[in-house]
Amino acid sequence: LCFTPDGRGLVVGANDGATVWDLTGTPKVASGFNLPGPRYGRAAVAASPCGRFVAFGGQHVWVIDLDAGHEFRLAEGSARSLAFAPDGAEFATPALTPRQWAVPSWEVIRGGPPPRQQPRGEFSTGAVAYTPDGKALGVSFALQSDDGSRYDSCVVLFDRATGARAGRLMMAFGHAHPTRIVFRPGGAVVAGNFGPV
Repeated sequence: LCFTPDGRGLVVGANDGATVWDLTGTPKVASGFNLPGPRYGRAAVAASPCGRFVAFGGQHVWVIDLDAGHEFRLAEGSARSLAFAPDGAEFATPALTPRQWAVPSWEVIRGGPPPRQQPRGEFSTGAVAYTPDGKALGVSFALQSDDGSRYDSCVVLFDRATGARAGRLMMAFGHAHPTRIVFRPGGAVVAGNFGPV
């Protein structure tokens, strides 16, 4: 679930669709949307900074245009985390190289379907976030240790403009893999749902 950027709405995702609640007075349902497809696994929700779009991730990625009152399937394939850029001009889902779309045209900027076979020794663990300045994306990864005995977690930074890897931040909490990451305003700290990085 997530609040709309103006704080006047609450978006709740469920297995059978999505409900937008109006919170300006006594909470009431403002609109509801049935999302076709698998009735399970819709775990990720993100609202665009302008408040017009809400995205849902799970077995597929769906976008609801709240102004027009309709929904569309943006992409096939699992997405457990979703992110809009701070300027609202871009949307991303995690992968070995993040998939990025222009908003509001929804044209693909970069990234194809996730590869069927991951490179040996690393894989995306499914969390994505834009840095506060919007110049980079962070994606959670698991990296196999040199001796092959474990997988450690890190956040890989990707340049938003080029898609190139721009850095890697190892996580202080060992080999647990976060399902969500967020950047502190100013960008100096990134945290996963298991602690700071």
